[in-house]
Parts: sequence; C-alpha cells; structure tokens
Amino acid sequence: MLNAVNAKARTNFTKADFVSVLRGYCKGPLMQRLTKHLQKRYFWAASVLVVVILSSTVYVMKSIDMQRNDAKVINIAGMQRMLSQKIALHKLAVNDRAVSFEQQQLARATMRFYNNHEFLLGSQLVQQSPQVLALYHQQGLDGRVRQYVQLASRSDAPLSAFQGQKLLSLLQDLDAVVTVLESKSKQKIEHLQLVIPLLTLAAIATILCEWWLIFNPLTRRVSAILYRLRYQRRQAAHAHRVKSDFLANMSHELMTPITGIIGLLDSHTAAGREEQQTALGCARHLQALVQEMLELQKLKSGAFTTLVTEQSLKQTVSAILAPWQLKSETLQRLSVEGKDSLPVQAQSDHLHLIQAVNQLLSNAFIHTRAAVHVQFEYHEPSGLLSVVVKDNGDGIATADIEAAQQHAVYYNTEQVQHFQGAKLGLSLVYALAQEVGGSLTIRSTTTGTEAKLTWPVLTIDKARLEPSSQHGDILIVEDNPINQLVLAKQAQQMGFNTTIVDDGEQALNKLLEHHYQCVLMDLNMPNKDGISTIIEIRERLALSVPIFLVTASQDEHRIAQSITVGANAVLNKPVNTQQLSALLKKHVIERAAFS
Repeated sequence: MLNAVNAKARTNFTKADFVSVLRGYCKGPLMQRLTKHLQKRYFWAASVLVVVILSSTVYVMKSIDMQRNDAKVINIAGMQRMLSQKIALHKLAVNDRAVSFEQQQLARATMRFYNNHEFLLGSQLVQQSPQVLALYHQQGLDGRVRQYVQLASRSDAPLSAFQGQKLLSLLQDLDAVVTVLESKSKQKIEHLQLVIPLLTLAAIATILCEWWLIFNPLTRRVSAILYRLRYQRRQAAHAHRVKSDFLANMSHELMTPITGIIGLLDSHTAAGREEQQTALGCARHLQALVQEMLELQKLKSGAFTTLVTEQSLKQTVSAILAPWQLKSETLQRLSVEGKDSLPVQAQSDHLHLIQAVNQLLSNAFIHTRAAVHVQFEYHEPSGLLSVVVKDNGDGIATADIEAAQQHAVYYNTEQVQHFQGAKLGLSLVYALAQEVGGSLTIRSTTTGTEAKLTWPVLTIDKARLEPSSQHGDILIVEDNPINQLVLAKQAQQMGFNTTIVDDGEQALNKLLEHHYQCVLMDLNMPNKDGISTIIEIRERLALSVPIFLVTASQDEHRIAQSITVGANAVLNKPVNTQQLSALLKKHVIERAAFS
C-alpha cells in the first residue's frame, strides 16, 4: 500500500508541495545531515568543473596570444621582401644621381631591413621551425642578408648585387621563409580548432559525470524523503479532516436539541415567569458556546461571517448575564449598570456580542475574587454599544494583551479549567470586534483591569443608510444577472452608484479607467476568477481599494486564500443587507470621513 501511495505522490507532487514539505522538515536531523552531504558533494563537483573551465580558458587565451605573436612575425617576414626591393631601388637611384633624400631613404630601409632580420632570428616561431632555420643557416640566407646590408651601406658597392639573379635569389629565399612560417601558423590554428571542441566535450562529460555520480544519487535520496513526507502529510491532513468533521457533526448534534429547548421555552415567555427567562438565557448561552467553537474554526480559516439579526438588546444582555446570575458565587460579585436604558429593538450581530462579553466577564472572574462591574451604554449618534467590564484583580500581563491582539490563544488551560466557556480569552474578543467593525481597549494595572468593548448596533429606524446620501461608486464583478441586480439594488439603497461587469478582465479595465470606493467581487467567474483578479489589483495595479468577496462557495481554502491575497472581507450569498451596510460603513464611509 505504501508503494501505491508513493507512486501516486510521484505523479501529483508539485513545486508548492516541495517548498511546503521542506519548510516543515528543514530543521530535522535527517535534513541537516542531508544538507551537509549535499554541500560537500556540490563543493567537489563545482571544484572539478571550475578546474576544467579554467584550464580550457587558460589554454585558449595562451593559444590566442601565440597566434598574435606569430602574426607579427609573419608580417615582418613578409616586410623583408619588400624592404630588399626598396633597398635595391634606392641604391640604383643614388648611383645615378647623388640626392640626399634618396640616401636618407636608403639608410632607413637598410636599418629597418637589418633590425627585422635580427628580430626574426630571435623569434620563437622561427626557432621552432627547423625548415626556416635550415634556410637561414644551412642554405646561407643569414649570411647573404648580412652581406646585402653591408653592400647597401657602401657607396662603392657593385650594382650587380642589387639587380639580376642575385636579387631574385634573395627574394625567393625571403619568400620561402614567409611561406614556411605561414604554414606553421596554419598548423597551429588547425590544432586549436581541434582542441576547442575537445575541451567543450570534456566539460560536458564532466557535467554528465557529476550528474550521474553526485546529483543523481542525491536526487533519488531527496525524492525518497519527500515521498515519505508526502505520505505523512496526507495522513496528517486526513486526521485533521476527521477532527473537523467530528467537530462539525458534534456541533450539529448539539444544536438540534438546543434549538428545540429554545423553541419550547420561547413559546412560554409570554407568561413572564423568571424561571423560564433564566432557563431561556442559559439555553442561549449553551448555543453561544457551540457557536464559539465553530467561530474559532472560521477565524483560523479566514471564513468568518457576521450574523446580523433583529432582537431586543435587553434580551441579549439577559442572555449574557444569565450564566453568571445563575450561580450564587458570581451573582453576589456581579453588578450591572445601564441595562434598562438600552433600545428595545436593534439590529446587530447579537450572537457574537454574547460571546465577546461573556469572554470579558470570564476573564474578569478569573483575575479577581472580588466584585466585577459591567456597564452597558448605547451611543445614539455613532450607533455603537459600549460595554465596560471592570475588576480589581492583579491585572493582565502586557505580553498576554499583545498576544491577544495578534489573535493568539495564550491562556494556561489548567488556570481556567474550572471556568465555563471555550477558554479562548481576549484573543477571540479582539478578533470578533475587528470583524464586526467594533473595537476592544484594555487598560490593566496591578490593581485592576478595565476592558471596553464597542459594538455596532443599528436601531430599527436607522438600520439603513438614507438613499439620498451619495457615497461614491461601487464596482460589481459578478457573472450572474440575478446576483448583479440584487447587489446593485442593495448598494444603490445605501447611497452608492454602481457599475457592473461580468468577469475579472473587464473589472481590471474599469479600475484603470475610473476610481471606485469599493469592489464587490464574485469568486467563480469565466475568463479570470476572483482570486486572480484580486492578485492583479493588489500587485499589478497597486490599488488599495476595499474588496469584498461575494460567494456561495463553502471551500474554506479558497476563501482563506482570497483574504491572504488582498480581499478585505467575505460576504456569503445571499448577501445580508445589514452585513453589507456594516462593511461599507467600516471600510468606505468611515475611511472617507477621516481622509
């Protein structure tokens, strides 16, 4: 079975898998040994290759330099024939008429002829050519050249030495020297033309040997490790999937009876009996705990969505306080202020508000054995609910607060084992407040802690933005005509002008032509999908315009990927008007007001 898995892994293994596996495995002892072994073999392979390349380069450069010197020698040898004729010409001219100019030219040509002769005899090319040496020494060319120079320098020299057969014989021997030298140089060039391909083949052979003897075994070894890690990764992913499925199934199983309890109790709330109200509050709290586990999973995967509903704020506060008022220990220590002054009906994310405030209360009861005070206050102009939780405990460490702001779970499980809740602490509250457009501020000293939570709440008469208020233009990127119509109508009711396109390519063109305050982006579209379009908006166009992903997909991986590449938020279809309104207020209207 393992072989079958490995065979499948070989087929599907990608570069991303390679990088992902190495990142998680590079610190292991096996990978460290493999790295050292790889470095050692690579060093020797590179050294051999460098030696071969340097040797080839030195040989070629030396050969080129020798050819340059040979060309100079051949050029001077060819010049000797011309100079011998020039000497004869000037000698005859001087004999016919005593002209100082001709005498000077004769002297210069004679001196040049003599110097060239000495240079040729001392050159390496001549010394390495037995035929040329035979011409100069055995056949007497050296002596005749020197005699020719002496005669040219004498005024009484016979003219027969500079014409006729004697001059022709000298010219033929000088020409023979040039011919032999050119032949010798040509042989060197042919030799170099043969050696260069051989050196190239040697370098190629060296590379092939290094691949076969060094890198190929390493490749097989690394591949075997990666295939094994691939299998282990698949096993881990399977275990994670089983855990997630178990959590989802258990949550569903718990939610079913809880929903029945709430329905039965809610049908009797008209009687107004305090016991029923308390039971209803506890049931709602149990519902919140189950939802809390689900929210943790969504926050980690980036698939969090707000749940805006219409409900009495007083009823929400009762659900918050019910678990703490049920126990006499916490009931005596808890004081509540501002509950009765809250609006009767309001639209907000009530369920997440219950989770957040209960986390703050749980945190307060953890850190103090004395009184805990909670204050509720609704600010009409801003539409924000303020919840302040105070205690006089030992305070919270700054490092813990900073960790919570980064959405890290940092509580010691043993420390909070006897407290109810999912034990997510302030990290969950920070994350929830940020997602719904609120905020959390904590001031903690050694004498107590004050946590202030602000939460967006819309009363019924202000649940929508006035249609007459204009906030700018929104680009809707959606291929479904019905969804286009719904999104456009919702945005227009909130005071925005809308432009509709069918795919990502059209969206990029529109963004190049016009400035938009926001983009509503579908995930699955023809030509270019939402994720690819978001990447180009952020990287190629370098725009910071808010982008809300609008999708009916349940693929948590793709939704999380969209957040990673630059989406500001995710809206699930069908889009809730209040969710869209809250996001536009947070990312568009408020930002425009402060800019």
